[in-house]
Amino acid sequence: MTSLTNNGSQVPKALSALAMASHEVRGALAAIISHAELLGERAENPHESRATALLIERHGRSVLATFDAILKSAQHQGEHVQVRTESCDLRAMIDELVLLQTPRARAAGLSLEATVDDAIPVRVELDGGSVHRILSNLIENAMKYTTDGGVRIRALATPSGALALEVEDTGLGIQPSDADRIFDPYVRSDHSRRSSISGVGLGLSLCRELARAIDAELTFEAGRDGGSVFRLIFSDRSSASPSGETFKGVRILLIDDCPETLQMHSTMLEDRGAVVTATSETLTLVPRYFGGGDSLFDVILVDLEMPDLDGWAVRRLLQLNGCPVPVVALTAHQIDPLRSRALQHGFSGLLSKPFDTNGLAALIEGDVLQRPPRLAG
Repeated sequence: MTSLTNNGSQVPKALSALAMASHEVRGALAAIISHAELLGERAENPHESRATALLIERHGRSVLATFDAILKSAQHQGEHVQVRTESCDLRAMIDELVLLQTPRARAAGLSLEATVDDAIPVRVELDGGSVHRILSNLIENAMKYTTDGGVRIRALATPSGALALEVEDTGLGIQPSDADRIFDPYVRSDHSRRSSISGVGLGLSLCRELARAIDAELTFEAGRDGGSVFRLIFSDRSSASPSGETFKGVRILLIDDCPETLQMHSTMLEDRGAVVTATSETLTLVPRYFGGGDSLFDVILVDLEMPDLDGWAVRRLLQLNGCPVPVVALTAHQIDPLRSRALQHGFSGLLSKPFDTNGLAALIEGDVLQRPPRLAG
């Protein structure tokens, strides 16, 4: 990643890296604090507390990932941003971003909405990591500078057929005199400087740099009723799922002891065409679902950390009963230390919780998704 400049002068590399890390980490820490406060309120409900704790851990990992990225960037100064184009479930990405910011929005009394046009295919070819960072930064900025009203995220097709992502807020807004330089590094609008809101003026510059690296353009315009609209426009888009549904007809057994996690993951999968059976009953798993001859499922997702039978024990039980269905493990812990153990125990893959449907599709599309789907029952 190239060093950022201010008024034509070179910003020292150390200062640039530190400021970039500060901005990235601030957003994740704000979400961690919001979820920690929510966890305190849910102390008497272990299931809701666990779901909130999973989100806190996810944000904590985001902080670590940010510093890892900064360190790697410092080791490769002058190199271009590496673009990794992949087939992404854009709806799942937006759903996740909204989910992570919802507690903060509620605490601030703000609305947080997201809409995706029907014209947008379920799977889109783009650099998912960079797009996630850009949207996360834009949403974080919008939440920070909005005290009344709310934030809206939209994915739509332009008249030319290009993909556009919008983040609109009803916040402080940006004066016309600041509009031309709002994407310059270390520049803050007049309204934000006069407010008590902290910031270094680096976020929008970082977002535009990332946008250009992935062949997209980030623009700004004033909102119709005040506030701001930031629009990320891609030069091209393509669908990797002509059917329009990532998991259409795929029969999934989802096993987790947390009702909130079951509900969240079930909704994500069903919205993308899956036929989901969700259960927290592990002790009666085999007689309930695997007593007959034909398998009722195409893939099984199981949490590794459960009180009665954990995911490891469930996998052994399925193996002993000759279950041929691929089993994917879910965990709230770091994946790398568990990966080799999971493969040795016969799991087809391992995903972090809350999982993203892109990762699941990548694991099973070579097997389950390319087989003719069979209806449940």
